[in-house]
Amino acid sequence: MSIPSTPSATRPRRHTAIAAVWISAVVALVACNTGSLLVGTVGGDGGVVIPDASLSSLVVIPGVLTPAFRPELTSYAVAIPAAIASVTVSATATVPTSTISVNGVPLVNGGTSSSIPVDLGATATILVRVLASDSVTFRTYNVAVLRASQ
Repeated sequence: MSIPSTPSATRPRRHTAIAAVWISAVVALVACNTGSLLVGTVGGDGGVVIPDASLSSLVVIPGVLTPAFRPELTSYAVAIPAAIASVTVSATATVPTSTISVNGVPLVNGGTSSSIPVDLGATATILVRVLASDSVTFRTYNVAVLRASQ
């Protein structure tokens, strides 16, 4: 868009008007169950959207994760004796509004899965998927459970 200005003696001057659109978001600070303070935005429905798909806790029962659980690590192994035929998984999301599934089955945040069978002498792969409240960001934790053959 051009706006005419006062013409000079030789030619008319024009000024160009530039329109700018500023998009702003309402920023929210949220205290989580880990004691962390996370930054998110307020969505159209008024809910806080935090693009964090991490877990604050992951436990396989019975068993011990190797390496020890850390939210940024996504691959683990667990060895169980031959006498144990199944395991369960307990998982807690860092952000309470995230959703969790274990092998595709929804899990209540902080809850424990149903029994997951592991064949004698075999390795079962357990996939724990966390979907952030933005419904886009996700992280998958892989747990390989090895059951002894004898």
